[in-house]
Formats: sequence, C-alpha cells, structure tokens
Amino acid sequence: GEQAAANLWKIRDLADDLAADPDMTLAGFVEVLAGRIADPPEESESGLAEESLEAVRVMSIHKAKGLEFPIVVLVGMHAGTLAQRDPIQVQHDWSTGVAGIRLGATGTLGGLFASEKLEARTTAEQRRLLYVGMTRAKERLILSGALTGRSSSGNFLSLLRDVIGEAVGSRDATELSVGEGGLTQAILPADEGRPRERAAKERAPRSADDVSGFEARRQARAERWAQCRERPVVLTPSTLKSLPRGPSGVGSQVEGGLAAEIGKLAHKAMEQWSYREEVKVMLEKFLKDAGRWIPEEFQGRSAEIMSEVQDVLKTFARSEAYAELQGATILAREVPFMMPWSGLPPAIMEGRIDLLYEKDGGLWVADYKTDRITEAEVVGRMETYRPQAEAYTKAVRQSFGRTPAGFKLIFLRLGASVQVNV
Repeated sequence: GEQAAANLWKIRDLADDLAADPDMTLAGFVEVLAGRIADPPEESESGLAEESLEAVRVMSIHKAKGLEFPIVVLVGMHAGTLAQRDPIQVQHDWSTGVAGIRLGATGTLGGLFASEKLEARTTAEQRRLLYVGMTRAKERLILSGALTGRSSSGNFLSLLRDVIGEAVGSRDATELSVGEGGLTQAILPADEGRPRERAAKERAPRSADDVSGFEARRQARAERWAQCRERPVVLTPSTLKSLPRGPSGVGSQVEGGLAAEIGKLAHKAMEQWSYREEVKVMLEKFLKDAGRWIPEEFQGRSAEIMSEVQDVLKTFARSEAYAELQGATILAREVPFMMPWSGLPPAIMEGRIDLLYEKDGGLWVADYKTDRITEAEVVGRMETYRPQAEAYTKAVRQSFGRTPAGFKLIFLRLGASVQVNV
C-alpha cells in the first residue's frame, strides 16, 4: 500500500545520495541494496502517509528511534526483557582483560567480575531503551503493564520501581512523584479483561441487530473479490487471443511441447541470424550452438528437433521475405517493452518484439511465426494475431515517437511475409 510507495521514495533518496559518488555504477548500487537486504541497518521505515490520517502505528522501540508522536503507548511493561543466559558461560571483559567461567551460581572470580559488569551494562542499556521509548511522546505518554504474582527484575516495570519506589502498582497510590513531575496511576480490576465469552453471558439480552441487506452486500463483495483475483496484473501480447487448435493448429502433427521447443529454437536462431552472411555459414553456427539451447527433457529427440528447425530455416532463406530483409537495415531484435494497457481489464502489457527494421525510409515491426499452416489459412491466422500486432505497434509508437510503416507476420515454414493492417 502507501507504506510500500513511501519506502520506494526512500530508495530513490538513497540513490540520489549515492549518485554524488563519481565511482558509483548501477551494478554498485544494486550491490548496496542487496547488502542492505542481507544485513538490514538499524533504522526506521520511511514515514507513512497515514500519519496525517491519525492512524495507529505499531512498532518496536528500536524502529521508533528519531520519531515523535502526539500519543505514545508503551505496552507490556511487565514482560521480561533480559535474555535467558546459558547455565555455562565463558566470559571476557574487553575493557580490563579479565576472563572467567560461570557454572550457574558458581564460578571463578574473573567469571563473577565479568558477569556482574555484563549485567550492569545490560541494565543500563534497558534504562536507555525505556528512556528512548518514553521520550517519543510529545503530548501524552501511557505506560501499560500487568501486576503479576511474581515480580521480575528484568522488565521495564521493575526499572520504574527502582526510580519511583514501591508505590508503582500500589492500589492506594493514584499519583506518583517522579522528580519534579508526576504520573497518574490507574489500576484496573483483574476481571476487567475477562474473556469475551464470559462477558457475553453476563450481558443482558438485547434485540437482534438489523441485518437486512447484509447478505446481499456480502455476496456482492465476494463476487468483486473473485473478479479482482482472476484479473491478471500483467498481460502479454500472445495472451490477448489464444491460437486455434485443430487439423492445422500448432501441435496437431507433433506434440504441443515439442512444437513449442521447435518454435523457441527457431526464434533463438533468428535472434542471432545475420542476413549479410551466407545461409550455409549461419546454419553451421546454428548447429554449433543449438545443442545447449534444447532443454534436458528433449535431449533424447534433439536430432529430430534440429533437423526440423533446419528445414524451417532453409525454407525461409529461399523466400522473398528473406530477400526483403537482406536489403533492409536491421535496427533491433528481441526488443523488450512494458506499457499501460487500457483494454478490459486494464493491466500492464509486457512483451518482446522479434524484429525492428528500416526499409525505404519506413520503420517496420515484424514477428516470426512457426505455425503449421497452408497458404489458404494465412488470412485467418492474420486475424488471430491482429491484437498482438496492435500491441506491438502501439509500443513502438510510444517508445520511438514514430508511427511504424506497418506490422508484418513472417511465417517461417511458408517463407511468407504478410502485412497486418492495424
């Protein structure tokens, strides 16, 4: 929510500070952020936008350092704050060099000395922590705790007793003197916080609440929630309209998974293809690299996959579509993009454009396809891919500030290049 946005602004402020260092690079900045995630510094979160809305913030005293609030409530003053120590301790006091061993209540003289100093430092740290928590309040401070049957020396309540005296927790004392100031003390009866079930039984019966319309509102809310959960946050151009299945659809002659791998491998080859080199040279380069591109689960059929991809590439290399690209200026391949999508439902559109090239002064957008179709089925397949063509064209127009001359589907198996009007 708004806390996430506030924390992002905090990262931006950090980036502004680090940008002053002339040696800082993007990789260095990422390394700094990774280090802060692995070993978070002792600091509070960035300020909440909700602070202006009088929202209640729940945080530790450490997180509250440096912050102030009109009203502060320190809860659980009776809870123990000192860590449970191991019965066997080997201790060393760095300031004096004294070392020793403690075995429960028994130990060496050095162990006793080091243990007492550590205890004194810990108590001093607890006093400092309590001071930090109390001084976060600008207008009102509320200290809340329980009076337990067994007192503990390791809590904030005992620290208050050390300063104020035994009046802390006494039912006869409503005003406590603290130096030149004072605290108002209120002690609630033990049954004030009794379980809700018992309290409900003791309440006088009352008339039933008016719940007319509640079920309808609950159902409407559940339906809206279900719609929100089903709505994708990120769309890809290929999900705008699914491919048809059937006698000529992808995966009709070979398994869907294998057909998908053949398509991926063909796209990988075209990503590195040079239209200036001889086709034979590019095919040899493809055969050299293709083995490492085939997933492990298809390694047993690698020869079949590579043979079919070679046939696809050879067919394309003999086509007029290939000759057109040989005479064009290739601008970019596998161009990633992300943009707002105002369709229904609204979302973020994310994808990769296979090819951008310039021909006769026009900017063209192209997408390779390995569909198993006939020439008679090209027109129908164009309609299938029209939403994808619209998304790619819009992305190029927004990014380049230039309207493309057109969008082309390049069917590699047919060796055909078809323009889609968008």
